This record gives sequence, structure tokens and C-alpha cells, in this order.
Amino acid sequence: MTKRFAKITEPQIRAQRRLNKDAIRVFEAVALHADSEGSAFPGMATLASIAGIERKNIPRELKRLETEGFLRRLEGPPGRLTNTYLINPDPERSVTSPERTLVDIEMSSPVRTPVLSNEDTTVLYSEDTTVRGSW
Repeated sequence: MTKRFAKITEPQIRAQRRLNKDAIRVFEAVALHADSEGSAFPGMATLASIAGIERKNIPRELKRLETEGFLRRLEGPPGRLTNTYLINPDPERSVTSPERTLVDIEMSSPVRTPVLSNEDTTVLYSEDTTVRGSW
């Protein structure tokens, strides 16, 4: 098994008080897949396996994380196997700020697009896509 680590900010830790244990585990599983720009695109089965919850519950927890300001979901382009999740480094500000300012972000590094996978979740990637999103 590959040893991974995730960067989780202090505001993210403090904001986890609003979440249930399953949502926290799903957030941590998404964070394990995030690149330096906070972009991640793990599949539902991968998230379920890492978080230790049933796959059918993953969409509910991702929606909760999006509603609470922890991440933003961007649908993948046609033919892509997964969505992209943009991790918010400060969910407290996103949810509790009266102005709830959205700041445009552009990820300068290419996003790895899955092009082939097998049952062991080994994925080959193509680096030809840039994700654009906003907070």
C-alpha cells in the first residue's frame, strides 16, 4: 500500500465541527488525492474504500461537504470517469462570511485526466486539461 499524506489547514480542522464522522472521512479521502492547487478527482469507489463507508453514501457526503463550503464539485468533461473537486482551504470563511466573496481561481498545472483503469484502481493519466473554477 502506498503511503500518502494530505494537507489539511487549521480552518478546515476547526470547521469539521459542523460535519458528521462520515463526511470528515470523505473529506480526508478527497484531500489525499489533491494536488498542490487543491484539485482532486478520485472516483466514488476509491473514496468509499479509503473512508470505510458504503459507496452509495459517498454522493450524500460529497453534497454535504459542498454545502458546508469544504469543496466545490466540477463535472468532468464528456468521457471523463470522475468529477473534479476543488478543496477550499478556509471553509469557515466561505460559509460564515456575510459577503461570501467568490474569488476566481485558475489551476495552472494540468489536471490528470483518467484514460484507463482496472479493478485495482490503477489509472493511466493524460495531462491535457486545465480546470477553471471559482470560490
